[in-house]
Amino acid sequence: MNWNSWVSIVPDGNRITQIANMAQTVGQIAGAAQRLIEARTPDNVPTIGRAQNELQFSDPIIGGPPNQNLFDRFSRDFLKSLMSVGNGELSRALLDERRADRDGCTPLLCAVKRNADANGDTPLHHAVMAGSVPIVKLLLCFGADLDVPNKLGQTANGMRITNERLVEVLSRARAWSQYGICATECNSKAKFKNGREEALAKVTREQQRRAMANQRERRAAKDKGNGDALRLLSLDGGGIRGLVLIQILLELERLVDGGDTQKKGQRKKDNFIQRHFDWVAGTSTGAILALALADGTSLIDCLRLYLRLKDDVFGPEAKASRFGGYKPECLEKFLQDHFGKQRKMSDIRCGKMKIFVTATKAEQIPIELVLFRNFNSPFNGSDHHAPGNVCIWRAARYSSAAPTYFPSMDGLMDGGLIANNPSNELLKEVYLCNESAKLSIKTDRPPNDSIAFLLSLGTGRTPPVDVGSIDVVLEPSFSNIVQSFTALNNLKSILVEQLATSDGQVVESARMLCHLQKVPYFRLTPQLRVDIALDTVDNGTLIDMLWDAKAYVREQCAEDVQALVELMREKDDI
Repeated sequence: MNWNSWVSIVPDGNRITQIANMAQTVGQIAGAAQRLIEARTPDNVPTIGRAQNELQFSDPIIGGPPNQNLFDRFSRDFLKSLMSVGNGELSRALLDERRADRDGCTPLLCAVKRNADANGDTPLHHAVMAGSVPIVKLLLCFGADLDVPNKLGQTANGMRITNERLVEVLSRARAWSQYGICATECNSKAKFKNGREEALAKVTREQQRRAMANQRERRAAKDKGNGDALRLLSLDGGGIRGLVLIQILLELERLVDGGDTQKKGQRKKDNFIQRHFDWVAGTSTGAILALALADGTSLIDCLRLYLRLKDDVFGPEAKASRFGGYKPECLEKFLQDHFGKQRKMSDIRCGKMKIFVTATKAEQIPIELVLFRNFNSPFNGSDHHAPGNVCIWRAARYSSAAPTYFPSMDGLMDGGLIANNPSNELLKEVYLCNESAKLSIKTDRPPNDSIAFLLSLGTGRTPPVDVGSIDVVLEPSFSNIVQSFTALNNLKSILVEQLATSDGQVVESARMLCHLQKVPYFRLTPQLRVDIALDTVDNGTLIDMLWDAKAYVREQCAEDVQALVELMREKDDI
């Protein structure tokens, strides 16, 4: 088996050295990594080359001991040495999907999957020893175990640490590992902007309590018909912030299934979404994720998919021009590579689960919402939109054509223009389909149309940002032209951000519709510490975003998460 290694050293943007080896042995691979580290001088700051200039790591299980040794050397030498280069270089090396093995597993995911080197030290051991807070956060988000001992009996959690930030990170992770969610110690009293917010919170809290009581009564009655009550999942748009959706779902999977990924009577390859939800709706990035999950992709593989998306779709090579926007062919190739070029919506492998994604017909006034479904519906509106006529990748492309980022396709644009949070569309679709089924089926016992709960996931709330002038001056002068150009650019930013806004009235409406039917409604979307653009690719920013999403589920919305976990486990118990 051959491994290729290309490492480039770039000082101040100018290449001065290139090491190109065809590695035949494990020692040569480790040597290439070591030469990278040794080449580092104050004037020569190393960067890990992209595309073909990458170290390739194969799955250590395939091929026997040599590959196992490869992983050992990777964990002990390469990973440990690379820590000294700096967090930026390390995160680039470990997150880059183009460094993946034959199965598409990045070095970081491969390391977590294989767990430990010859000394029993896990990647988490190495990251803690190096004091790398970002990598420790990332490993914990990926599911690294704090309590795995090395051959000396030492856990990453029990190592002697002086870095205060690292101590704080590990302390929180230890609490989550021990208690699942911190229902009392970590929660602070809610703060309201005004009296309306406080009054609304009291009403919704009481309505949610009644809805939960109704579900518990249904469970106590052990009514098998009601036991099949529908579980609904809505996924917002938000570009690369779709990573937040994945992290929230990963945390729920760990809390609900506790590592047991297959229940009695379920198909062998069902993923978390297929096991626990009956309907899924998605917009934009939420549409891509919904289609991938419904098609059988696991959550950890979706995480890997999005690490590839950030480089392939939003990377420097994908930019359409220096004035903004991205090449649509990069997004289309990304979608085709994952979903296939010919597979239709009707080919999605999800059992009885129903899924739809949103798009906007924008070549008319008023604009119109279009739904692409994996099931036949009398509400399709056009044969062109029937499940057997729409390719999966096209449905994802239609839904994610965000204005100023990607051009429209076949007259269709991002569904976020109308429904960036598709919760209300999901409730309406479920109601219409159930009512249509009742009319078409002549039976004394109509199909069950009760809803167990609606889970609406957002991609995070960003803090307010001052955009500056928004007034366009029409009087001709150089200063007015400059001011108008700036104002138009600010208005564009407002428009794009508005597309990613999924809270406020749409949440209140969906919550009210659910509570009127005594259906529990859960809205989970973390408050992000900084404004994160839809096309952000900075690894440090994305790592903090993932960590904030994990902390949000484990701490800030503990009451809702506990109730949600109770309902999601219910079907397994009936």
